[in-house]
Amino acid sequence: MMKRFITVAIAILLVALMVAPAFAAEKSPGGLPTVPTKNDLPDPKAEDSEDRYFVEDEKEIYVRAEDYTGELAYFPEDEAPVKYELIKKFDPWTKGKDGDALFASNAPFEKFDSVLIDKNVVDAANYTAASGSTEVTFTKAYMETLSVGEHEIVIKSTDGFAKGTFKVLELAPSETPRTGDSSNTFMWVAISLVSLGAIGVVAFALAKKRKSAEN
Repeated sequence: MMKRFITVAIAILLVALMVAPAFAAEKSPGGLPTVPTKNDLPDPKAEDSEDRYFVEDEKEIYVRAEDYTGELAYFPEDEAPVKYELIKKFDPWTKGKDGDALFASNAPFEKFDSVLIDKNVVDAANYTAASGSTEVTFTKAYMETLSVGEHEIVIKSTDGFAKGTFKVLELAPSETPRTGDSSNTFMWVAISLVSLGAIGVVAFALAKKRKSAEN
């Protein structure tokens, strides 16, 4: 009886050992490379790193994606940042000439989080945000503080971001505003004409007086 029990037990153990790998394989979807924990994920910047891994202890697929700062990292598949598009941008923007600058992401406005220029968060006092899908309008005063050259803009949402670049240009010499305006110019032209007229009248009167004296 005991021998039969031992024999059955050994048979069950052997079957379990044969079946277990099959169950384990099912837990690694699509034959993805597997790591025990997320701490065992490789360096996402390494050339030989895969784009997707199955993390055993979480039973979760991790994907390699870029975050809003431009860094590569591994995220749970359902938490990877959404890459939205920059659908409007004021490019180029010229100092001393252009006014407020509108940029827009196709992300839903209710997910709007913040705006970054050159990886620095912009104070909300320097722009207005509105729906359509997400429109950000920088004030002229803020745009004037940016240096001449190319800049990176990120419109960050709670679940992703839209990223792009734009240029700030210096005002061309031919476009430099002149002092005064056309009304001032007209005024000075009018004064000059009146002065010339007055001089002509005086000269005519003196000439007439001299001619009368000679007669």
